[in-house]
Amino acid sequence: MDNKELLISLYQNTSTGMQSINDLVKKTEDKKFKELLNAQYKRYDNFQAKVEKLAHSQQVELKDNNWFEKAKLWSSVQMSTLTDNSTRHLAELMLVGTVMGTLTCYKNKIDYKDADETSLKLLAELETMEENNFDELKKYLKG
Repeated sequence: MDNKELLISLYQNTSTGMQSINDLVKKTEDKKFKELLNAQYKRYDNFQAKVEKLAHSQQVELKDNNWFEKAKLWSSVQMSTLTDNSTRHLAELMLVGTVMGTLTCYKNKIDYKDADETSLKLLAELETMEENNFDELKKYLKG
């Protein structure tokens, strides 16, 4: 059971990151920031493919975030960028999401400590990726 729940959590974590990037990349004119977001999206996408492959091999049916969660995230981005779509603000929004993704990884390490080794390695990989994303994004807070 731990494996199934962990894989679903990893999948949903990356889905949220990918949706956030899709929503925010359209809001920026900053070429360098757009390149960073696209690179992060690609890393999430590549990671998600690994999760899908492992889930398939273990006959785990992955569940995406429900439509309500997706709509909530989309509307939050729309409202938050209505009056401020500066690179600094967009980076701040991504940083908040990245912290949430990192916290989910930290909690998953405790909640699913009995998952198989391959799933736990994926969890560690996602945690590192989230921390690296944070380091890349915080540079844009300087404005």
